[in-house]
Amino acid sequence: MQKEHILKYFSKKGFTLVELMTSLSIVSVMMAVSLPGILSWIPEKQLRSASRELHDNIQYARIYAIKAGQDCYLDFNEPNTGQYTLSLNSKTLKIADLSKYNDHLQFDDPPERITFRSNGITRSNEKTEVKVTGGGKSYRTTVFVSGAIKLEEL
Repeated sequence: MQKEHILKYFSKKGFTLVELMTSLSIVSVMMAVSLPGILSWIPEKQLRSASRELHDNIQYARIYAIKAGQDCYLDFNEPNTGQYTLSLNSKTLKIADLSKYNDHLQFDDPPERITFRSNGITRSNEKTEVKVTGGGKSYRTTVFVSGAIKLEEL
């Protein structure tokens, strides 16, 4: 009697093979539909992250120039293409590389150098733009003479 009760209890629990296969089919279809969107999102996220890092490093150069009371500058495509160097006088503070995000990211006609004076204003007499491109999209970081920095998607 007790055996019969246990069998009844366990036989009503769990999923049938048909239920499991149906659930697996539904999940597979959902993944197949969403995968292209996810794969196209990754390069865009990498471009946005690289552009954001550039913006942050330009801001850091400005703040560091004010803090140190000396000129601080960023040299583009130094030491290699797709890299930029943040320096204070002849001391290298940081080398950033776009390829750490994606090998297809690059600068689109960057300036040779952006220099911030000790008061946070640039040495340039006009605004400076740096574009990062990849996968058909671009982000532009604009550095104004006043030292203000703006990042925008193009």
